[in-house]
Amino acid sequence: MNMHRTSRTGGILVAALLLLTGCEEPVEPETITLPIREGLPETTVPTPVDPRFPHYEAAIAPQLGNLHIVTERETLQLAQLWASTLSNGQASLQVHALELPPEAMVRWWQAGPTHRVALLKEAMDPEEQAAFETEWGYPPQRIVVAMDPMVVVVRKGNPLVHRGISLAELEAIFSHRPRNDHTPIRKWGAFELGTEWSQRDISAYGQEDGGPLELWFRQQVLHRSDYQPETERVPDSEAVVAKVSRTAGGIGYASLSAFRGPVAPVPVIRATGETPILPTADNLFESLYPLSPGPLYLYINHRPGVALDALQRELVRFVYSQTGQHLAAELGMVPISALHAVSELQRGEISLTPEDVLLATSPSAER
Repeated sequence: MNMHRTSRTGGILVAALLLLTGCEEPVEPETITLPIREGLPETTVPTPVDPRFPHYEAAIAPQLGNLHIVTERETLQLAQLWASTLSNGQASLQVHALELPPEAMVRWWQAGPTHRVALLKEAMDPEEQAAFETEWGYPPQRIVVAMDPMVVVVRKGNPLVHRGISLAELEAIFSHRPRNDHTPIRKWGAFELGTEWSQRDISAYGQEDGGPLELWFRQQVLHRSDYQPETERVPDSEAVVAKVSRTAGGIGYASLSAFRGPVAPVPVIRATGETPILPTADNLFESLYPLSPGPLYLYINHRPGVALDALQRELVRFVYSQTGQHLAAELGMVPISALHAVSELQRGEISLTPEDVLLATSPSAER
């Protein structure tokens, strides 16, 4: 997925929206500031919502009906927040969030009517996409609605948060057989963090096989190597964070939204001599962050070139609003920018009309 933003292209797209909506250049409203959750430095998350998103206003419609969002466990809370907020805002629309196992999820939403959508942390594979096209005669449309990046996590107070860690060093900690004759790292003394840390053992926590985060880490960091045998494998990001929060010498990888308690993210260095990078919104959208950016995909059964139906349109308007993005940020995810939202709709061939999404943005503005 291309995360690069181009100010010229973004300006053209937003200008088109302004012409469609009849809006003049607005005065930007005050940025929403979210409370900092315990254990997270102010420089990382939560991320303020782009003030150029509109405030959500429910559509005036006699009867919209029922919309189902099928999702997985890690994104169920966000789907539930969106569903309850949308349903409570208007009597004519009821939105339901439903968690299904991965093997049943894609088939359930793609075989049903168009008022079913899917919120997924992993893109559909080619076989799933082909099955959808066979069913409907066109590919599913997807838009990125937020980011939940992979983050290296240590206990708060670990000096590594100021030093950073390179991809090669991560490999040396977790891999059974690091490449390029890199010496395995098993003690914190290898990072020269001070006398207190020189002889302290590293407790490495990885995730069990099968999830998109573990698959990405194994392929991109371990280069398909096995984990070193002392790595403790736990079910998911929440379990990694819980282990690290109780272990002074602990280190692991987890989704940003799983952060709770006395833990901190570690900036990641792509190569020797480069700057440590944190998963801020700008670093994610410019593709500067070395680990997985963790896009959250909303899949829609929508024929290209045809206007969204009323239910789909209302959901897209809500997701790409101050309210929808604010709820994602409250869960520790990184909201996308208004320009990125316009680009997603354009890429997905979802018609840009005033009824689909309203972005009150100055054409000359930079995200």
